[in-house]
Amino acid sequence: MYRERPASRLLLVDPLNAVLLFHFAFEDGRTFWATPGGAVEGGESYREAAQRELLGGDRPRHGCGT
Repeated sequence: MYRERPASRLLLVDPLNAVLLFHFAFEDGRTFWATPGGAVEGGESYREAAQRELLGGDRPRHGCGT
C-alpha cells in the first residue's frame, strides 16, 4: 500500500533534450525511475519545495519556475 503525501517534482531538461532521472533499485528486485524532487514540508509551497530539493544537490544557474 502506498501512502499519500504532497510532493514537488522537477523536470530538468538539458540543451540536447536529455532528461535527468534517478534509478532506484530495491533488494527485492523492484526498480523504478523518478524525477528529482521530494516532500512538501509544512507551510511550504510546491515551488519552494522544488527549489529546496534542487538546491540540496544540484546548483541551478537559473531560478526555478522561470
